[in-house]
Amino acid sequence: MRLIKFNGREGYNKLHHLPFNREFAVRPELTSSMKKYGFIYPILLVESDVVDGKRKMWIADGQNRALNASYLDIEFYGVVVEQNFKDMGEVVNFVAQLNSTQRAWTCLNYVEAFNYLGYPEYHKLLTMKNKYTYSVETIASLLTSHAIGTRSGIPKIIKDGNFIATLQDEAEKTMQIVLALSKYKKLTSRMVVALHSVRVLKHFNDEKFINKFNENAELIWETKDEYYAPVFKTWIKEF
Repeated sequence: MRLIKFNGREGYNKLHHLPFNREFAVRPELTSSMKKYGFIYPILLVESDVVDGKRKMWIADGQNRALNASYLDIEFYGVVVEQNFKDMGEVVNFVAQLNSTQRAWTCLNYVEAFNYLGYPEYHKLLTMKNKYTYSVETIASLLTSHAIGTRSGIPKIIKDGNFIATLQDEAEKTMQIVLALSKYKKLTSRMVVALHSVRVLKHFNDEKFINKFNENAELIWETKDEYYAPVFKTWIKEF
């Protein structure tokens, strides 16, 4: 690693912010601290051309500190991490790992980053998540598989940049039923995933299921998460 000294605003202008990283701003509490103690901890930098095709010095961690040092026009330091990135996916995961020691990236942070970078499958996921207001993990499980058990592996797929929305039409159909059932009370994520797993069964009927759910709503809300799918399956057999 290389340690570089930057001279206030002049040095800051030589650096670049990663387009998908978290927002940064001049913060009164930070400027107050820097006035009193100076710039204490170096920022982390990566030098790469995978972001926009041009080799530049990018701030991987310490955006706020760098900006506030520039605002005060005081010297600050940066450590350049010697890492050769093959693609933007590696950069996203590197930055996410740096942030995990402070406030870890959520799945939504990853989805927003990959969407910003132009990954079409992540755009589909984010669009649907915003449309139906359920968690990214819940919506992703509908878009990728009918199997309830796969939900636990969804975060890794998202974070690795490998998410593919293979069942968009099926997911939309499930969510239409969810909306009908949520007229008086919003379904939990577990209920949504369980419903999705039984909707593909041979004898499933939208109207009959909605009526059955409404008839047994009180019972369902008292049922434990792991029993949603078994209960729903018994209804389907009656259709």
